[in-house]
Amino acid sequence: CGGTTKVIVDEGCGDTRFNVPTESTVTLVAHDACCIEPDNTPDGNCVVLSMVCSTVMNQIHGNPGAPAGPAGYTTFNHRPFGGNVLISGQFGNLAQADYYKFQSAPAGSPAFTDLPAGSMLGISRQYWGPKLGTSDPADVHAVSFLPTPVDGELVIESREHFEANNDPASWGITRFWISGRDRLAVWSTENFFADDNYQLRLVAFNETGGNLDNGTVLLLCDTQEENRLVLTIDNRLEGAGSGHPLNDPNDPCSPIHLCTLEPHTDILAVRINGVPVDPCDVIDASAGGTLEIDFEAHDPDGHLSYYQLTAHYGENQVRYLLNLPSATVTALTASQIGRTYNQALAQGAVAPIWTGGRYRLTITNLQQAFPHTCAYQLRLHARKRTIVSCNYSEPHWNTSEYAFTVTV
Repeated sequence: CGGTTKVIVDEGCGDTRFNVPTESTVTLVAHDACCIEPDNTPDGNCVVLSMVCSTVMNQIHGNPGAPAGPAGYTTFNHRPFGGNVLISGQFGNLAQADYYKFQSAPAGSPAFTDLPAGSMLGISRQYWGPKLGTSDPADVHAVSFLPTPVDGELVIESREHFEANNDPASWGITRFWISGRDRLAVWSTENFFADDNYQLRLVAFNETGGNLDNGTVLLLCDTQEENRLVLTIDNRLEGAGSGHPLNDPNDPCSPIHLCTLEPHTDILAVRINGVPVDPCDVIDASAGGTLEIDFEAHDPDGHLSYYQLTAHYGENQVRYLLNLPSATVTALTASQIGRTYNQALAQGAVAPIWTGGRYRLTITNLQQAFPHTCAYQLRLHARKRTIVSCNYSEPHWNTSEYAFTVTV
């Protein structure tokens, strides 16, 4: 057990059994060295909404154990959520919760309503053991827990109710949940909810003969408060309706530059020694001089994470223009220079908002940017902080590119 040998039953000579028949049943009572995993279920008729995607609730502002604000954002880097949001939690050991549903309300409002049809999605769990209803050899089996109409309510069956009605004596003995044990539901936010701060709560139902009771908003375990989860939602629009012009020759959409303003990137102007440089130009910079680049990295929702401006050339060669010794960045319309959200906070941005804006990069020694005669491609890249469908790698991004040739 755990790589060590443990005594789980210790009987002495006085426990000797005499005249034992060929077949006999013996009940052994093991002490606490037994390797059966302890039951960590909370006590009471309650629930704990413990996790959002991979973030524990006390790492989301406005939830139990976390600072009050900015509400609904992660404590690290103040990240909102978007897309399909996985909600996990645990029912108490006395929870009256055969089935459940989620309701939402704007932050601070008591007016909870059921999630719109299609916005409460089911989850999948996997267990190791025999197929249900059989004594087949153990294997991995998936079980779907989907929203289902029961007695006029669209609800999801609880794991506990499922176990009680499917080979109940086998769970924890010959069948073990190995994936998704504490998952409750997926909250689909895109196309259903406007960007805002929301509260979620779980309503539990008991079922008798196919009929549900009136439902109960369970308490948060070990408290006298109703269960709640506070989240900020930020989804983005792309294409028509996003606000980005679809056919702007100076800011064209493509697989490289997405038709969205969340975030928006644009290389507005390039000048070498004060002379404008257009895409595809060939520039003689052999005399050296100054490079200026006006650019925009902006998120109207204020959830900008960072921006980066690079020059690519040759074979796998790159210059990080913002880091060059002679480089300076000035704000044209932005309140903070940033480059990153944390830098913007140090410059006066008020959490959780950093919109970015328009900037000017000036490099007084342009040969630091363009060291060889070559074709150069400027690449401006920006990302938002939003956790999208439990993807933490900042998938709301945008890029702009601008290419020309420089001789030095």
